[in-house]
Amino acid sequence: MDKFQHEDILENTMYARNSVGRGFIFQQDNDSKHRSKHIQSWFSHRHLTLPDWPIQSPDLNIIEGVWAEPESRLVGRNARNADEKFSQLE
Repeated sequence: MDKFQHEDILENTMYARNSVGRGFIFQQDNDSKHRSKHIQSWFSHRHLTLPDWPIQSPDLNIIEGVWAEPESRLVGRNARNADEKFSQLE
């Protein structure tokens, strides 16, 4: 994915922010496409500020903990396709 694909995702998902109201925090990691001037400009033009998140902070990146449990159940289990992998997760 590049910065333009990331912008497209933002354009198609940020509409939901109108239903969230004030006070929400948009979080993204420090991936280069997230930090690009192009994407920073996208947020700036929409008057959205982004907090500075430390790189690879386990306290702020909870998704790592969320994925740890299913990953541990799949160790050593191969799948031929996505459907088979989803079946293994059930």
